[in-house]
Amino acid sequence: MKVRPYLCLRAHLHAAHRERLSRVQEAFKFNLIETSLCLTIATIVNITMLILAAAQFYPERVVSMEQGADLLQRTLGSSARMLFAIAMLCAGQSSSLTGYVLARFHLR
Repeated sequence: MKVRPYLCLRAHLHAAHRERLSRVQEAFKFNLIETSLCLTIATIVNITMLILAAAQFYPERVVSMEQGADLLQRTLGSSARMLFAIAMLCAGQSSSLTGYVLARFHLR
């Protein structure tokens, strides 16, 4: 019986395709785990920020970010104003990146 070289090549390519497919599936699995973990942590941080903001801002009527930063500085100390600014910057960057990634995903 004569061995046909194209059959060996076809079997090799099929095995390589299966291996690549399993790697892609593994990458998707880890991506799902990482995304779920990051979103869970972000949700916990956001809930904590909302609870703290509600507790601090309730006694006085706060209508602007500057008033909120001043109130935090008076009640929690001088570093609270800077931490509030960093938190707002991070929230903006996070929402911008999420919007960009979502748009890229939907446009594919």
